[in-house]
Amino acid sequence: MQPVTFIQVYRGIYKKYFNIKRQTSIRTMEYDKVIADPIHGMMTFEPYLMKIINHPHFQRLRHIKQLQGVEHVYPGGVHSRFSHCLGVCYLAGIVLDKLEKKTKNTDYEITDLDRKCVTISALCHNIGHGPFSYLYERLSREIDSDPFEHVARSVEITQSIIDDDSLKLFEDKTERTDAKTIIENMLKGKKVEEMTAKEQKKAFLYQIVKNNDNGVDVNRWDFISRDSHACGFMSNFDSNRAVSGLRVVSYKKEGIDANVLAFPFKDEIHLYNMFHLRFTLYSKVYYHTVVKCVEEMITDVFKLVDEIKILNTKENSISTKECRSHGAIENFCLMDDKLLYLIYHADDTSFKKPEKLKHAHAIAIMDRIHNRDFYFCIYKKQLDSSEKVGRLLEEINKRSETDNSIRGRFRFNIAEVNYGNGNKNPIKNVYFYSKGGDSVIEYKQPVNSPMVPQCFEEITLRVICTIRKKDWDSSGSEDELKTQIDSFFENVFNQQ
Repeated sequence: MQPVTFIQVYRGIYKKYFNIKRQTSIRTMEYDKVIADPIHGMMTFEPYLMKIINHPHFQRLRHIKQLQGVEHVYPGGVHSRFSHCLGVCYLAGIVLDKLEKKTKNTDYEITDLDRKCVTISALCHNIGHGPFSYLYERLSREIDSDPFEHVARSVEITQSIIDDDSLKLFEDKTERTDAKTIIENMLKGKKVEEMTAKEQKKAFLYQIVKNNDNGVDVNRWDFISRDSHACGFMSNFDSNRAVSGLRVVSYKKEGIDANVLAFPFKDEIHLYNMFHLRFTLYSKVYYHTVVKCVEEMITDVFKLVDEIKILNTKENSISTKECRSHGAIENFCLMDDKLLYLIYHADDTSFKKPEKLKHAHAIAIMDRIHNRDFYFCIYKKQLDSSEKVGRLLEEINKRSETDNSIRGRFRFNIAEVNYGNGNKNPIKNVYFYSKGGDSVIEYKQPVNSPMVPQCFEEITLRVICTIRKKDWDSSGSEDELKTQIDSFFENVFNQQ
């Protein structure tokens, strides 16, 4: 009998206490990778996931912040899309482990292909983000005739990785084709009513990563926990509690016969906590006034240099506008948050005169950011209805183009902060089941309950001033600026 070595004892203890599985039907003899995380602890990833994680397109997410300009208000908010994607993938695996036991020997049993598709979707759901995440997407909507959209770009990049024969993610070509279609629908968050009868049989798989039916998914679970932790907010939402009650149940409605993810009715308050924490993060962090001012400055920098050839490929120099064009995946993946550094330190000797002026202006704005000389909010107004927002913005932009007192000096920002379902109760869309039940039960909202908010949305109009505070003497006092703004919006609101 061979003596037991220290390594064997160590591996045994490690496997027992961290619950690390070594091999399943879809795994090879390679060991899983263990990654430590401040939110979820020891996370395990299967070899096929590590192939994607180690791919250059995914490693690029290390250099894209999850929270754009938030670090200028909450110094801890500097984590990346990379860590968020790992967390989402890990949670998706936990959910699958839970559901595998309950769906075994049913006509909607989770297969090896299902598991691969869900975990790859979870891992790559943010792989299509540009520099500074949603900020760059908003910029594209403002200046591009065919705007870049991170979900569509995530699909493109993920499919290019799957098609990489060197990774051998799917050995069979038919399986690969099927997987690409399934993953695309998962990344886009296909709703139950949009699914085919075949897809409805496993509708719950499409609700794990991006649940557009009710907004309860592992993506939100991770960013709520991770962003709260980074910004110093106490989180009373526990994803483990949410997973523990998950069950696949039958949901039948006109034209729909699906198996969906549902929660026990006793988890109603716990899910309210999740939606309320989401609201808190949006109002206090993502849409914080100073954060929005900084983001407006970064957006102005990107606009100024958008057509300047500032990035270098193996063959030539290209602009950020060219990198955004559809299909240019390799060029797009050149861009991350280091873009600001490249702009600041770019050699302008080869630039034309108009480009030099724009570049100098961009550097001046970045110097203001470094010196915390931010744009500032000079006007704020609470709006009543989201229905008027589109018309209001249209009228504001139209009038600001002709009003010399406003043109070029102000940015208009509308913050729509809600629980995830507009001004409606988000819990109404969540699927619940009763104890011992195997089908969705109708949710009945308590009448005049003090635990249930009466309003679920706040809409705020902010006017952000680009003038330096120290330059007020040359452009008018603060009171004069406010008078101009009040007069401008009095005319705008009178037209509504």
